[in-house]
Amino acid sequence: SIRERLGKSSDKIFSGSTAAPAPPDISINLDFKTKFDTFRKFVKTTDFLNGVLGLFAAACLLGALVISRRRRRLLMVFSVAVLIFALLQLIGTNAVRPAVLNHVQNEAYRPAVGVIYDNLLANFRHSALVVALVSAIVFAAALLSQKRFINKSKFLADQLKQYKSTKLYREWKKFRKLVNQYKLHISGVVIILGLAVMALAFNLDWQGIIRSVLAVIIILELVFLAAARRRRGRV
Repeated sequence: SIRERLGKSSDKIFSGSTAAPAPPDISINLDFKTKFDTFRKFVKTTDFLNGVLGLFAAACLLGALVISRRRRRLLMVFSVAVLIFALLQLIGTNAVRPAVLNHVQNEAYRPAVGVIYDNLLANFRHSALVVALVSAIVFAAALLSQKRFINKSKFLADQLKQYKSTKLYREWKKFRKLVNQYKLHISGVVIILGLAVMALAFNLDWQGIIRSVLAVIIILELVFLAAARRRRGRV
């Protein structure tokens, strides 16, 4: 993008050539190229973490749910933690904005800087807001689905009774029973398919391999979670 905007005048900047006539230009060009390469590596690393950390968090959560004896309680704790973290992110973006604008010495530039700040963080705020809403919904669903609330609420008890009488619930029970019976076979097929996809993808780099491995782990955890039987006397 910078090359297209600057045209031929950017050739020396990006070429890193030492054939420039003036030594000061050489040092400036090489210094800029070094800093630009460092910035490019930083952007690639950030992009990689942005794509991997979400999958890693999902894999950790599902793995904890699989081995936990109190899945609903764990889900409630996790959803509350994520909700608080998302709200702190939203508060932080609002609190940092005045500090960023105050660093601009020329007050005439502050409105433009504010627009740039808002545009850069628009997606971040949207993501944090969506995460906060989803976490609140998950927490409310996990909380209200506890036996103590269902037994005290006639409305919830009636809704649960109606749901258990539906065809969807019966099909879900059959599906879980089938998965529990063949979970090892399904896991083997998932692993083989994952390895086959990674083997046939010739342009797959190590970052893509990490994403693929995490995706396979998440699928396996979903299989074991669907096959998990309810433990009596546990939440």
